[in-house]
Amino acid sequence: MANEIGKVVIVGGGIIGCSIAYHLTEMGIPCTLVERVSIACAASGHAGGFLARNWSDHGPTGPLSRESFDLHKKYGAMFDSDYRAADTLEVMVKEDSKRTKSSPNVPDWVDKSVIGHTDVLGDLTNTAQVHPKKLSKCFIEAAQKKGCEVIIDQVVGVEFSTEDKTFIKAVKLQNKGTLPCDKLVLAMGPWTNVANQWFGHKLPTIGACRAHHIVITPSEPVSAHALFVNYRSKDGKLHTLSNCLY
Repeated sequence: MANEIGKVVIVGGGIIGCSIAYHLTEMGIPCTLVERVSIACAASGHAGGFLARNWSDHGPTGPLSRESFDLHKKYGAMFDSDYRAADTLEVMVKEDSKRTKSSPNVPDWVDKSVIGHTDVLGDLTNTAQVHPKKLSKCFIEAAQKKGCEVIIDQVVGVEFSTEDKTFIKAVKLQNKGTLPCDKLVLAMGPWTNVANQWFGHKLPTIGACRAHHIVITPSEPVSAHALFVNYRSKDGKLHTLSNCLY
């Protein structure tokens, strides 16, 4: 298979690019990964890493989601990626002074006095968490041991074959010349639109979702729980939040 595919260049050092590099080298296919800044420096290094096995069953990505969940569990046993199965709850935080009895499944690190009620969204069999940056680095380090080269540079263009203008023979790097390739993989996430100028036509748009996170290092271990939080104000209005705690 390696002879049939030839040299592969992957542009982008997030979880997707690193995973592709790992799986290619596992099949004996030589590859080079080009990353502009550092491995998992953007979303892959800051995401919460929440995993759900069956939450996409209603859509076309359902089978893919299940396969992905099972693979994360497999790699959690292989790599030091902080993988852990987690209980997942939806919790209602109430602003008023009248407190209702909280569900007994709320973890100890939550102030139960402000919880109105909880619903179970997932358990240890179908929800989990992984550290995306650690997993990305585990993937690329394993790939490097099998011959993958990592180049920190910016791709600024591509070179097409003089015989076949649809065939890419090399990528142009900002500082390190050209890099020959037989296959080019774009794993650039929302930066994929940068490649439009390389090819002279518009590629499918990959959108981005801006989010913020706060990382707190606890003084002692916390239980494996993921909480999706809703909030009810004193006037009785329900505010559905995008806040997650895990």
